[in-house]
Amino acid sequence: MAQYPSDSLFNAVDAAGTGFIDRNALTALMTEHNIQLSDEQIQRLMSVTDVDGDGTISLAEFRLMLKTTRRV
Repeated sequence: MAQYPSDSLFNAVDAAGTGFIDRNALTALMTEHNIQLSDEQIQRLMSVTDVDGDGTISLAEFRLMLKTTRRV
């Protein structure tokens, strides 16, 4: 069960259930929501969101990204 509303979105994007979102999944998420980003913008979003630098976005990092962008 999702702890936060954003968890359901994360779980839908993480269809394989790995607990992580990679660059391709992030790109698909943005495209699905009609958010057109260049490859450079996707890379920037990944690098800012991927706090631990492992090349993927964890649920905790995803929550932080959404919390941070809501303030902008």
